Amino acid sequence: MNWIFLDGIEIKAPIGVGEEEKQLGNTINVDVGVFYDFTIASRSDNIDQTVDYAELYEIVNEKLSQPTNLLETVSMEILLDIFRRFKQVEQAKITIRKISPPINGQVQQARILLKRSRKDLKDLL
Repeated sequence: MNWIFLDGIEIKAPIGVGEEEKQLGNTINVDVGVFYDFTIASRSDNIDQTVDYAELYEIVNEKLSQPTNLLETVSMEILLDIFRRFKQVEQAKITIRKISPPINGQVQQARILLKRSRKDLKDLL
């Protein structure tokens, strides 16, 4: 099996519990990876037989553009959309970082990592 990764997606997004965070947005950095057998795609050289990372980017961008309180919520929504769009994906993982989160102290980033299999989420798909 093989992984495809899209790393370093950076988007200004309305994510956070504070009203100011939703209005001004936060810099969000995302890494996403999908696990599946891409043997057929590697032999055919046909983009229709693989996971198009431009579509992965669009899923991430669309979900991050919606006001959300928690990184946990948006990360799960992104993974669910990936599994719905790409039936061949068996596992997916996402790391989301909020750069310079608005807390009282010096912090470079707040980060979460979510990794799930299609089986884990079968009741939600």
